[in-house]
Amino acid sequence: MKKALLSIALFGITLGINAQNEVVNGTLTVKSNSDNILTLQSTDNSWLYTNWMDKNGSRKAYMGFDPSLTDFRLYLQNGANKFTINGGNVGIGNYNPNSPLHVSSEYDAILTLQSTDDTWLYTNWQDKTGTRRTYMGLSDNLSQFRIYLENGTNSFTINGGNVGIGTYNPGSWKLAVNGKIRAKEIKVETSWSDFVFYDDYELPTLQEVENHIKEKGHLKDIPSAKEVEENGIFLGEMDSKLLQKIEELTLYTIQQEKEILKLKEQNYRIEKQEKEILELKSLIAKILESKK
Repeated sequence: MKKALLSIALFGITLGINAQNEVVNGTLTVKSNSDNILTLQSTDNSWLYTNWMDKNGSRKAYMGFDPSLTDFRLYLQNGANKFTINGGNVGIGNYNPNSPLHVSSEYDAILTLQSTDDTWLYTNWQDKTGTRRTYMGLSDNLSQFRIYLENGTNSFTINGGNVGIGTYNPGSWKLAVNGKIRAKEIKVETSWSDFVFYDDYELPTLQEVENHIKEKGHLKDIPSAKEVEENGIFLGEMDSKLLQKIEELTLYTIQQEKEILKLKEQNYRIEKQEKEILELKSLIAKILESKK
C-alpha cells in the first residue's frame, strides 16, 4: 500500500474555512457549519485509507478505498475480518462480493440470527413494493422451522424431526403431505402375503366369500369405503392385502381348473359310453333282423 492518509496535520489543512478543531483530553473534535465535515484526497488515484494504530504505532486496522478507489474496505490487520462495498455489493469476509450480500467465513457458522424473546425468529422476502411474499425461520417458541408463502398455498415445516409439506402439523408422521405427490418410483418395505400358499392356510370357500359380501358389502380383510374415507389406507399394508386376494383368486382358479378337467374327463367317458351303447344297439338290431 502506497500511502495512508490521516494525521493531525491533515485535519488542520483539509478542513474547510468554517471548521473549528478542538483537542480535549487527547480527542479531536471537528465542527463545521458546512456539509463537508472532512475531506480526504488522494494525489495519484490509488490507495486512500485511514489507519488505526495501538500505542506502539503498530497498525491494527485500516478503512478506506483500494488501489483503484472502487472498493470501500474495512480490514483488521490480522486478516480475520474483512468488510467490502463493491459496486453496491457488500462483502463480509471477502473482497469480491458477487451478490448484494456475500458472506465468507472460515468458521462453521456463516451467519447467526438470535431472538430476544424466544418466540419467532425468521427472515422476510419482499417484492419491489415492500410487500412480504414469504418468510423462513423458526416459530412456536423456536420449536418449528417453517418456509411459508404469504398466499398460503405452500408451506414447509420441520417439527421435532417430522416434515410437513402443505401443513404445519405433521403430527407423528416423518413426512406428512397435504396434497398430491408425483414420483418416478416409491419403495415401500412391508410384510407380504405368500402365507396364502402355505399348506396350513384355510382358504375360505366361495360360499363363505359370498356370504361375507352379502353381510358386509366388501371383501374380508379389506376396509370398507367408509373406513377408507375416514382413515385412509397404508399403501404397504393395502398392497399386501390386495395381493392376498389375488393369491386366493389364483387358488380358486386352480381349483376350478381341476374341477373342469374332471368334468371333461367325465364327459369324455359319458360320450364314449353313449357311443358304445349306440354301437351295441345297432348290433342287437342287426342280430334281430337276421333271425327273421
